[in-house]
Amino acid sequence: MRCIRSVQPAGPYFLGGHSLGGKIAYEVARRLHAQGDAIGLVAMFDSAAPPYSFVAHQDDFAIASMILGVFAYYAGKMEMMAGIDDARLRDAPRERLLAFMGERLAQFGVIQSQSDTSAIRGLFNVYRAAADFSARYAPPHEHLPLPILLVKATEPMPDGIKLPEIRETPAWGWENFTRLPVRTCEVAGNHYSCLMDGYVERIADALRDALASARQAIEA
Repeated sequence: MRCIRSVQPAGPYFLGGHSLGGKIAYEVARRLHAQGDAIGLVAMFDSAAPPYSFVAHQDDFAIASMILGVFAYYAGKMEMMAGIDDARLRDAPRERLLAFMGERLAQFGVIQSQSDTSAIRGLFNVYRAAADFSARYAPPHEHLPLPILLVKATEPMPDGIKLPEIRETPAWGWENFTRLPVRTCEVAGNHYSCLMDGYVERIADALRDALASARQAIEA
């Protein structure tokens, strides 16, 4: 909160995020509102509201496998996953798993061999945090005056990758956290590809329209 206020001391605030970032954006908006600040918009990019379906604890090996699977899918190099089930890796410490990820990504040309390993560590930490956070995040059901844009990817997840989200209502549960109608938009692509070239332009259009409407509402 201090970091946000160091850039923008007062509202209205415009927040947004993809996947886990959507939940974080909502939580930040909720806390800013509780402190008396106006929220212009909370944009959720393929991010459903809690509660979440049960998922068994994912150890570091499962997280590393998921990350490599995502890279393999989008690089079109599923052979990148060869040997990932090696028993020695399943029980390996985190540093060994990070080293294996770096070696495998460099081997298949996804990253340069001399790349800074801090990027891989950072990505791993994001996935680790998402797995740990999603199971515990349970904000109160408060119908707050928060304008919400929900962008929904229409294509299924890549094989072997699942999200613990419950998406049973048109607003994916966010109607329980705002007193305003949830603005929704469907876009081509799946949870990951919707943010890639050829898809993200539609998200940009939806966000541009939502921001314009939000600013008009503030000025009215």
